[in-house]
Amino acid sequence: DVKAWCAPFVVALIGEYVTEGRTRERTGSYLPGIAPSNIYDTQDGMIVVAANQDTIFKRLCTALSMPELVTDKRFATHVARGENQTVLDDIISEWTRARSSADVEAIMVAHAVPVGKVYCAKDMLDDPQYQAREAIVEVPHEKFGTVKMQGVFPKLSKTPGAIRWAGPEALGAHTEEVLAELLDLTPEQIVKLRASGVV
Repeated sequence: DVKAWCAPFVVALIGEYVTEGRTRERTGSYLPGIAPSNIYDTQDGMIVVAANQDTIFKRLCTALSMPELVTDKRFATHVARGENQTVLDDIISEWTRARSSADVEAIMVAHAVPVGKVYCAKDMLDDPQYQAREAIVEVPHEKFGTVKMQGVFPKLSKTPGAIRWAGPEALGAHTEEVLAELLDLTPEQIVKLRASGVV
């Protein structure tokens, strides 16, 4: 699950700033010093593998059919893996690039290694879990009739939320309505705002 994989970074972000005065900058798809935990290319897409914890790393090595990596001094500990992150990522990338995302995912799941496919739009539309959770909804659209888009998240039992429409086709289509009805401005005030360039 990609969201779960990202959570430690978000949690540490605040703690590091408060305790060490350190502000994390963007690093791309990996967490510096936390390895392996990255997005890897496959034959047909990308996949997240997160196996930095010692016991999970051992399972990953078994999944890769590379048990020798467990005792390799470059990867034998959490700290060592972090120090040799690029080398380890290259090894894993070479293995994943030779396989499809589905094959990598199946192998990792079979070995209890956290994994998740990086979805493109088609994957989201085809995913049975997305369909069951109504993560993608169809809403009215002025130009296309209906359009599929992301549903409301999170889903709350007492206030589930809904999307009534996809929004106007033209920017500013409801400016007059907002100014007159919601802000209760007079026509003269609206003309003055337009003349001054405020709206």
